[in-house]
This record gives sequence, structure tokens and C-alpha cells, in this order.
Amino acid sequence: MTQEELGDMIGVGKATISSYERGINKIDSDTLTKIAKALYVSADWLLDLPDDDLNDDTEPVFLNAEERRLLSIYRSKSPEDAQKLIVIAETL
Repeated sequence: MTQEELGDMIGVGKATISSYERGINKIDSDTLTKIAKALYVSADWLLDLPDDDLNDDTEPVFLNAEERRLLSIYRSKSPEDAQKLIVIAETL
């Protein structure tokens, strides 16, 4: 993912993302939350803090637009329908 793509996802420019990465600007909590959601990771992971909800071996997952769309659809379903989606996907 490029700085420009991440910036587009959270509503800031490439230069702003670059300044966060280089430590020039500090990230406020709202922006940190947006970045975490965009990258499908916890804010704790971004801050290199322990996260009780994740395993120690959890790595960040960078998804493209289609993958994010599929995940969003999956998460919007009931547990029963989500399981049906898994079965359908596995048969393709």
C-alpha cells in the first residue's frame, strides 16, 4: 500500500502520511483509529503495544479494495450466513 492510497483511505494527503512515518507530526487518536481500521489492525499493534485480543504471531493484513469489500460483506452477516459464505467460497 502506498502513502497516497492510505492517505486517500483516511482523508489526508501523501505528505501527511509521510510526516507521520518520519515522526515529524504526531498522530491524534482519531487519525490513529482511522489508520488502524484502514489497515485492519488494532491501534495497539500500530503502537507496538500488547493486544490481548490478538495472538503474538498476528501480522498485519493489507487488503486490496475487493478483499476489503468481501470482508465487509462477511462481517455484516449473521454467524449462520457468514458460515454459508465460507462454504460457498470453498466450493468455488
